[in-house]
Amino acid sequence: MIKQLHLENFKGLKDSKKIDLKPLTLLCGSNSSGKSSIIQSLLMLKQTFESQSRYRKVVLNGQFTHLGSFINIIHNKTLSNEVMLKFQISPSTPAINGGNKKYSFIDYHLNDFNFGSSSENNSNKLLDIELGLKVLKDSNAMEPYVNTFNVLAKSNDLQENHSDGTSISLSRISTDKYNLKWKNIKSGYFLNFVEDPVPIPKSIISYVCPKCGISHRSNSGIGKKHYSYHFYKHNGAEVKASFSNLMPIIKQQDYSVKALYPIVHSINSLKELIHTEFSNLYYIGPLREEPARRYIHEAEFIDIGIRGENAPFILSIEGNKKISPYRFYNEPLNEWQSIDDDNLEDAVNRWLRYMGISEYELEAKDDIIRLNMSSIQDKDVKVTLADVGFGVSQILPILVEGLRIGDGQTLILEQPEIHLHPKLQMQLADFFVSMVLSGKRVLIETHSDHIVNRISRRILESDNNELLSKTNLLFFENIDGYPALNPVEIDSNRGIVNWPKGFFDQSADEKRIIIQKGIEKRKQGRM
Repeated sequence: MIKQLHLENFKGLKDSKKIDLKPLTLLCGSNSSGKSSIIQSLLMLKQTFESQSRYRKVVLNGQFTHLGSFINIIHNKTLSNEVMLKFQISPSTPAINGGNKKYSFIDYHLNDFNFGSSSENNSNKLLDIELGLKVLKDSNAMEPYVNTFNVLAKSNDLQENHSDGTSISLSRISTDKYNLKWKNIKSGYFLNFVEDPVPIPKSIISYVCPKCGISHRSNSGIGKKHYSYHFYKHNGAEVKASFSNLMPIIKQQDYSVKALYPIVHSINSLKELIHTEFSNLYYIGPLREEPARRYIHEAEFIDIGIRGENAPFILSIEGNKKISPYRFYNEPLNEWQSIDDDNLEDAVNRWLRYMGISEYELEAKDDIIRLNMSSIQDKDVKVTLADVGFGVSQILPILVEGLRIGDGQTLILEQPEIHLHPKLQMQLADFFVSMVLSGKRVLIETHSDHIVNRISRRILESDNNELLSKTNLLFFENIDGYPALNPVEIDSNRGIVNWPKGFFDQSADEKRIIIQKGIEKRKQGRM
């Protein structure tokens, strides 16, 4: 799961500092204060990692977000600024490397594209990734793309084991181009090059890159020549290599192919981990699909759609599928209960009833799907989703997606409160709490004080600090024309402690003025 995010020079944010993405993270604040930049950065990374492009472009305009051209995402549109997106992942997979070794892999750069992880046998592993976007000097189109893919050792433990300061990595320059790199800290060699290069044994070439050519080039440095070896992979398959156990082998000039076997597994695991974690992000935008009287089933849908437009089709396909256990708020008993045996249809209807909405019945005939609901006046009379009010269609996709995603997966929502009355907004907040208590994650951009207040209330009502420890409330504001981010402190006994100015205080201020003016008028009436 993605546990932390840090943005530099991304859109309006000069430096967001480290943002803890807890299971329940709420982004609040005025318009144009930087809230959307947090979500857009994650969606940009998601569509980039999931892209099938052979050129490894950073996907600015894709399925989940449209950011325009590269100049549009640079802070102040200053090309000299480097856009940095850093994030931290806590994988749920077993340790990538065995033994007592600790590894740290670094940077995810546009022109230095690196993956990595930090792991210990006796603790959860954290994977630190950094994404930097630069306009390459030779890029006329001003379009960012991935230039290299490196795996480098960076832990003190590893450096201690190799006092001569040498290290090695195999770098991916493009989909079909790879570069073997040595680094000698004491001699001050450039990371990309090595002076007096050592010939690469054919055994390694044939193992890492079968049927590929090899070439080298030289660049003139300051009084030195530096060389770079490149592998060319013509079939586009991944070159698999890493550095574990290669350091002593390099020192001995013994390039045993067997030493590469555990490395292949490590790199594959890292690649799969990154792809998996961003595939575990699900997104529904602020403008959801309008209700319809019927839906035409033309294809098998897996994704809910950024407008929630595929919710009816998913219900028709997965309605009878059992979902994972979840927590449900029993209002009469004022307690959270565990529901263990619901299918998706049961769970959606359970939450609809909680919100005072009639249950739905799905009617499918040929390729036509209808979502029918009971009439408020007569429960025996069935009406379509388009006839029961706009709010139901807005909340249904959120319920469907929130119930169907798995443990540790994240639902990203923008302004889920749109078209919902205050009571329904608070009940929706209870659904978000349910998701978090059920092991899921939710990232919400909201302008709703009703959602924030209901979550604060549930924290105060809790007999333990589980919900409090899983909640992060962030307030964005403009200071001297620049977005700034302030964490809002919530106390389990006092609620919100450091209530920032402008943080949902408008309603209270308005009520205070109304009461004050009413008192003044009554006083004038007695005079």
